[in-house]
Amino acid sequence: MEKEENERAHDEIEQLVTADLISDWKEPSTRGDLRNFAIRMDSQFGKLERRFDKIDARFDKMDARFDTFKSEIITLINSSGLKYAGIMITANIAMFAIFGKIYS
Repeated sequence: MEKEENERAHDEIEQLVTADLISDWKEPSTRGDLRNFAIRMDSQFGKLERRFDKIDARFDKMDARFDTFKSEIITLINSSGLKYAGIMITANIAMFAIFGKIYS
């Protein structure tokens, strides 16, 4: 709720500054104009910062998914690793025995 109010306030300030710049674009700049320009730039950087926060949140979600997947794979390897190694050794021995009989 507060975030939406802050965004509305920034949008209103930006609209006022833009209207001021458009109406007096031929006049020399004043301190107020520079201050308004600084406010406008600050609001633009605020918008960029919010976008980066959203991107960071997305990467954090991906990192969590990869960590979960990694732990599941490690658990699977640890629980069935010895069985898999035994199957591979047996298959290799059988393969060499078959090829040995074929080529001898």
